[in-house]
Order: sequence, then structure tokens, then C-alpha cells
Amino acid sequence: DPEKFGLDVSLNYIYNLDPVFVFGLEADFFWVKWNNKLDDVNAGGDAPGSLKAETNLYTFPFFANAQIRLPFLRSKIYVEPSFTVGLGYAFMILDYTSDEDNGTDLYSGFAWQTYASVAYKIYENSAVDFILDLGYRGITPDKDNVEIDMSGVIARLGVRMYI
Repeated sequence: DPEKFGLDVSLNYIYNLDPVFVFGLEADFFWVKWNNKLDDVNAGGDAPGSLKAETNLYTFPFFANAQIRLPFLRSKIYVEPSFTVGLGYAFMILDYTSDEDNGTDLYSGFAWQTYASVAYKIYENSAVDFILDLGYRGITPDKDNVEIDMSGVIARLGVRMYI
């Protein structure tokens, strides 16, 4: 079931136009794995076993992001909220094994995302913020008129460092 949890790693480069408006580039890696039980088999002797199919989806989305930050709220609510919209392109490797077929396919297509974030700084003069992102990512890569919908809710915890 591709709607279950997966590993999502993101690396961003952010350019501050001013304290409120930010532009950045983002490169992600998103991995989802699932297994399907195909049939019960005899594994040798009287030991029961299961024949299974395994699928791995490795997705590499790239985004250009625009962000609006609200730094003036940090003194009032102790966190800095922000809102981000990103447009980009994604590549996806579908790697699968089953009882009849094994293979690897490359899919690609348009990607977009939108999310809200809060940044928390432990110490006022720290160069590190802890970030919580909640939003939605739309990714529907295709190949030969076959489209795979990898869209869904994203929730990320991270660290932002000012260099």
C-alpha cells in the first residue's frame, strides 16, 4: 500500500530576499516499500511458507520553493510560522519482484507541494531552528501512459541552520 509511511529526506538551500520573503531550491529522497503475500507454499518438508512480491519506490523530487515567513510572531507565540509553495519535477524508480516477473522502471513527471511550518529556537541568539512541516505533496510520475500517484500528506521534522 503506497499510502503507508515512508522515509523522506530533504535538503534545502534558502535565499532570504528579506525577513518575510524567501526563495529556495529543494532536493528530496522519498522511499516506500511494501510486500504482498501471493500464495502459501511448501518451503520444504512440512514447513509452510509464503510466496511474496516486493516493491520499492524510490522517488527523487526537485522543487523551486517560495516561502512567506512571519518572524514578528515569534515574540508573541514563541514559534515562527511560515507557508511554502513549491513547483518541480520528480523521477521515480519502481523496483519490483514477483512470482512471474522482476524489473525496474523509471517514471518521471510534474511535482508540486504546499505546506505550513513552525520554527522553534531553543535560545534567542541560536543559529539553529527546529522545524515542523505539515502539508501536501502532489507527485504523479508516468511512463508509457502508465501513471503512478505518489501524492499525499507530508509531515517532516527537521533542523534549519543559519550560516
